[in-house]
Amino acid sequence: ELNTTLISRILFFLLKTHHRQIVATRTMRSVLIELRTHLRDALNRQKDEIGYNLAALGYIRHQHEAERIALFYEQEDMDEEKVRARLADGKKRKRVQVKG
Repeated sequence: ELNTTLISRILFFLLKTHHRQIVATRTMRSVLIELRTHLRDALNRQKDEIGYNLAALGYIRHQHEAERIALFYEQEDMDEEKVRARLADGKKRKRVQVKG
């Protein structure tokens, strides 16, 4: 796959620099429409790939957290009831009094 980022930068630079000449020429319009179509397709493929990779990283993170918590409670030698009680206690927030 080509370097989409580099191609996009070059294309936008050329469009900004030669805008008047490109607008004045009808043949350039068809070329630009074709380039836009290919660039959008490439960007959509990259977006899908990034989304897939982010979902995979989230899944791995959740697995790691679950394994770490399980290992912690196994080391503490707690039974299921104690683990549930400790998790419930850990979710509660402490009250803080603000003096004005």
